[in-house]
Amino acid sequence: MTFLEKTREKNQIKKFTHFFIYESIVKNFVFFNPYKRSLQKVFLFAYIKFEWFLV
Repeated sequence: MTFLEKTREKNQIKKFTHFFIYESIVKNFVFFNPYKRSLQKVFLFAYIKFEWFLV
C-alpha cells in the first residue's frame, strides 16, 4: 500500500467518524429542542457538508 492510499483511507475513516459524531449530537439536540428542530437540521446538514469537504 502506497503512502497516498494510506492517507486516503485515513481521511475516509476520519470523515465517517466526524459524520457519526455530528449525527449523534444532532439527534440529542433535536430531541431536547423540538421547537428548533427544522432550523437545527438545516444548520447541521450545512455544517456536515462543509466539514466533509474540509477534512
